[in-house]
Amino acid sequence: MLVPFVYDDLPALFAEGEARNLAVLVVGALVLFVATLLNFEALRVGKLSVVEPIWSLEIVAAATAAFFVLGETLAFREFTLIVYLMLGLFLVSFRGKIFSHRHFLERGVWLALLGAVSMGLANFFVGWGARLTDALVMNFTFHVVIAALSGAYLLLLGRFRRAFRDLLAYRASLIPMIITDNAAWVAYAFAMALIPIGIADRALGELHHHRGPSRACGWTRTVGGSSAGRACRVGCGGRPARGSRGIAW
Repeated sequence: MLVPFVYDDLPALFAEGEARNLAVLVVGALVLFVATLLNFEALRVGKLSVVEPIWSLEIVAAATAAFFVLGETLAFREFTLIVYLMLGLFLVSFRGKIFSHRHFLERGVWLALLGAVSMGLANFFVGWGARLTDALVMNFTFHVVIAALSGAYLLLLGRFRRAFRDLLAYRASLIPMIITDNAAWVAYAFAMALIPIGIADRALGELHHHRGPSRACGWTRTVGGSSAGRACRVGCGGRPARGSRGIAW
């Protein structure tokens, strides 16, 4: 799908002195592949009400990686808002009536924790790769690597033929999903190339988890949805100042 848009730029990935860019894209795709497997496995063995709140930690992982690798810093106000947002996302995701440590000792918790950290690192690589190349080349490379890994994984499990038959059988539903998913990842990569990774990932986290308060949600999801929404709007609503690359907040 992205081939016509990246065809002229692909040779640059293999040019002399560009090995680092290609390595970042390949490693990022590997991390995203592992993170996806961990998250789906966590959902398979664990409860959604236990697993989903843990996923908000991916915001911290992405911001931390951006700080140590790219030197992106967050002001005290932005750091406070990230903590506020994480609390809001936790409350939005929590579906119980009371808090108990037993929720975090159930099956799938450690898989969800590893998945959250891995997904945060994958998000960081998305932003880094988009800055080193561009959003389209980054997405194309990620998709090629993940497709190859997924095919090898299915072959190893003996499910490749079945997966191929399912793709053909449900193509009417899958094609629109593929198109919209590609568009979303490209837009996300463009955002990461323009603004700090911690800010972009924070906005994504709010949109990903926030479903809006309702009477049926209980106090945790009502308060959490309000907190997450306010944190995202305040954190991303400041006036941007032009920096050496993209936007410095």
